[in-house]
Amino acid sequence: MPKGNGSLFDRLDSNVRPLSRTLGRERTAERIGAIKRHLERLLNARQGCALSNPDYGLPDFNDAVSGTTDLLTCLAAGVRVAIAQYEPRVDVRQVRLMPDADSPVELYFRVDCTMPVDHKEQLVEIDLVMNRDDTRYRVL
Repeated sequence: MPKGNGSLFDRLDSNVRPLSRTLGRERTAERIGAIKRHLERLLNARQGCALSNPDYGLPDFNDAVSGTTDLLTCLAAGVRVAIAQYEPRVDVRQVRLMPDADSPVELYFRVDCTMPVDHKEQLVEIDLVMNRDDTRYRVL
């Protein structure tokens, strides 16, 4: 992919501004923004819904956790695998549950990953929130 064009979804969406060809902090912020938009699409897709790539997205955890006692571990592992497999711009190190007593109906995860910035590996933390009512992920 030529530099500066963003993801395929970004290029198809007329509301997303093309990435600039600048360097430094602005370019890094744009790249992280493009990654976050893709992660939101990826994590809200369910495996089997994309005929061209049936493994794209997250599995149905209702089936995946039958017989297991730790749904949160399965969710974190599913997020990690999906990002590692379908977001090549980052290298996932860890996905952690971040408990929040003030929001008991939402699950907060922190994704620790690295990405190349100016020919160096940069640590990036991406926060995810899943609302249990509508089971959609938001990337913060």
